[in-house]
Amino acid sequence: MSVANLFAHKSAGLTHHEQKALAEVTAHDGSHGYGRHGYQTGWEAQLIRAVTGITPDQAFDPRGVNPTIRRWNRVMTTDADGDLGLVDLFDESCFVPEEGDYGTGAGRIAGGFTTPEAQQTARRQGEAIANGMNTPVFYASQWQFRTTTTKILVPMTSIVVVVPPLAAGAPYGIGFSRTSNKPHPHHTRELVVGVIDGFLRGRTWLETLPDQCRNNSAALPGFHVLALQKNKKITMDSMCDFFGITPVWQKAAKLIFRRTHLSASHTHSAWKLVTMYPDDSDPGWAPSLYFDAPMKTKLTQMKNQQAAQGVAAADRVNKDVKAYSWTGLTCNFAKSERRRHPVPTWA
Repeated sequence: MSVANLFAHKSAGLTHHEQKALAEVTAHDGSHGYGRHGYQTGWEAQLIRAVTGITPDQAFDPRGVNPTIRRWNRVMTTDADGDLGLVDLFDESCFVPEEGDYGTGAGRIAGGFTTPEAQQTARRQGEAIANGMNTPVFYASQWQFRTTTTKILVPMTSIVVVVPPLAAGAPYGIGFSRTSNKPHPHHTRELVVGVIDGFLRGRTWLETLPDQCRNNSAALPGFHVLALQKNKKITMDSMCDFFGITPVWQKAAKLIFRRTHLSASHTHSAWKLVTMYPDDSDPGWAPSLYFDAPMKTKLTQMKNQQAAQGVAAADRVNKDVKAYSWTGLTCNFAKSERRRHPVPTWA
């Protein structure tokens, strides 16, 4: 790619990002693909989320620019002695949120796109796949209840799409994953921000967390890191070890689309993107199960019929979407047209 084409590509990606981010904020409908996972959030905000659950986007910062741009993207200067320093771009009159002002969002993995053009490319690929599902054969999907032979057809109102890498070895994003599913040690946002500051400023653990280093004990999270490296500079490896997270090379991108089922006409509205984020799953797509009120009523009726037929309680259908698995089948409303699709390993 020539330099001219490279800058044209980046310019188009940035324009796309600004337009979609503004539309997302204006809609205020829960969609968060740009405010929570856009390039502007930075790796710092994603690390904070992986550790604390606090998302980059907040009610007071819907575009997710506060964590990185406000805190760390400052003007680099040197003082009279030639030492490198940081000058904050914001003055004291600017709103400074406190610990209790932040909201959280669940998730073991946190990540954001590395560039606006990467997110634009991922969206184009995902939308092309979603738009191919506007034909009648994608009206409903078939689901199997646990290990029984019971199968149900449900209108397709949500799909998950994973698009492949930009190129071999080129990730969509870099994120962080918790190393354990167990309850995570509680760290305040202030502490995490302080450690990131120490890392960026080239400080040691002792300089960054003096009280924790002096009063360290085996009962404290990250004990082994402070015990062995307190006099060493904070590195990305030691920082991740301290917080119990692992950097993730996110080679793919995952997009979630939803639409409304129009029962009167047995059709659907257009697909709408809810969120998108870098991921490391294999490419593919699958419907996501959702039970609306009419479907829940139908399931209750089926369950009562099974009870009357003597079906064991454990084998009777329920309203727990996690109890069902997609068979790979989709069909039209009349069930006269059916199509079988490969089921991704992550579905």
